[in-house]
Amino acid sequence: MSGPENPYDKAARLIIGLTASGLILIGGLDVVLEFLRWHVKGGDLDVVKVVINSLVFLGGVVLLALIGRLAAWLADYFDE
Repeated sequence: MSGPENPYDKAARLIIGLTASGLILIGGLDVVLEFLRWHVKGGDLDVVKVVINSLVFLGGVVLLALIGRLAAWLADYFDE
């Protein structure tokens, strides 16, 4: 049984949503802060740090895009 009435599905959606939101927040904020540091202080931009944090941000976006499928899969997995 999968769907919004399944308690495992609701819990999985909550956990995945919170994780994805955290990844988006941390990745995006760190990229913005790195650009601000580069703009204010000058010097070299740490490209590796920007790329890694952009991948963290992108991972959060992908998790949000796949939240329904992942929650259904986790609900079926824990329901058995």
